[in-house]
Amino acid sequence: MGTREFGELTLPLPVTSKGECLSDLLREQLRKRPDDTAVVHGKDTLTYRELAEISANLAAYLSHLGAACDDVVGIFVEPSIDLVVGAWGILCSGSGYLPLSPDYPEERLRYMIEDSRTSIVLSQEKLRPRLIGLVPPGTTVITLEDAAEFAKSEYVKSAGKVAGPRPGNLAYVIYTSGSTGKPKGVMIEHRSIVNQLRWLKEAHGIDWRKTVLQKTPMSFDAAQWEILASGCGSQIVMGDPGLYRDPEGLVQSIAQHRVTTLQCVPTLLHRPGCPYGSRPRTAVPRPQPP
Repeated sequence: MGTREFGELTLPLPVTSKGECLSDLLREQLRKRPDDTAVVHGKDTLTYRELAEISANLAAYLSHLGAACDDVVGIFVEPSIDLVVGAWGILCSGSGYLPLSPDYPEERLRYMIEDSRTSIVLSQEKLRPRLIGLVPPGTTVITLEDAAEFAKSEYVKSAGKVAGPRPGNLAYVIYTSGSTGKPKGVMIEHRSIVNQLRWLKEAHGIDWRKTVLQKTPMSFDAAQWEILASGCGSQIVMGDPGLYRDPEGLVQSIAQHRVTTLQCVPTLLHRPGCPYGSRPRTAVPRPQPP
């Protein structure tokens, strides 16, 4: 593997994805560590086996609803296990996901949904009434509970096999801030984010030994590798809404869940209210699998 120099730093070159999709990465982790914890939120957890199963149910339901490769499916949920499951389920269906943060102004949300021609949006039951008031007529609003019911129904027996994505298919869409005009959707393909995850593993050791805190707002591009870190084998700890601006809560989450990997600007941990900002903490490694 080659290296690339940046000043005094020498970093490995990104590893090519060799034609892989994100679903291939999740499948690889399922094979290696099915009973390891994949994602945590509060007291709720999912293993890789459970994550793969629920994601597959959602993928099958989306396929039944007509979602296809390169279609855009919105995801309007609060930071939670539902966000991780929703992203993987949409990806495994072959469609790309559009993060729709509940914190965004309604005008921006309407614009993103209409501009991206999103016809299906995954949400949570508590957010469904608000979402229905935002989406254009004819938009289908679903929840993970709907997907679970579909998995138990007779329809699933007659459903065709989910096609799944290819490396050049759409993975997700991120909208720019719109500071120089209307927000613009930027489309990211599977091969691009797979290369990033492979690079994170090689350059920064993001693998099964790491616990990643997902605290970046979901509609930012920088949040996507945190949401998809299961593809590297890492355990994801989902932060509560607003954690990114709560230094004290951030430190509590790090300590409670033995987080080893945090993405943030350095000044965040030096703000008033962050008791450990000037004291480095030792990362506690996850136990090695047999």
